[in-house]
Amino acid sequence: MLNVAIFAKDSSTLHTIERLLESYHTQLFNPHCYTYPIHLNPEFRANTFSFFILSLDDTDIDALALAKKIRQLAPAVPLILMTTRQRLLPDLLTLDIFDCIPQPIQKTQFFSTVKRLLFSLKTTPPLFHFSEYQKNLAPL
Repeated sequence: MLNVAIFAKDSSTLHTIERLLESYHTQLFNPHCYTYPIHLNPEFRANTFSFFILSLDDTDIDALALAKKIRQLAPAVPLILMTTRQRLLPDLLTLDIFDCIPQPIQKTQFFSTVKRLLFSLKTTPPLFHFSEYQKNLAPL
């Protein structure tokens, strides 16, 4: 099961994302939903999330700061951003995001992103690799 942190200021967006993840696969995702960035910060330190989904609007400075903090603390964890405004794109591109999905959320585009994300998580090499006597050994 993959732990997913979902941040959106409005609960309807949270529920939409949660339902889409559930309809993609009923038992693959364990969503943790947040409406305030301050609530995600302590959990972020305590939990290990497989990926983050953040919904940003044009005036959402808190969420943009949260995305920057996530990227500093977990540079390798995939970050999916959803936004209604293209004005944020220059700031978002500096965060090395996995994907940016325009809102309102379209099911086909969301599923395409999740499919690519799952493939990426499955094929990501281990953090370290070593060999001994010309035999490759995988980390435990």
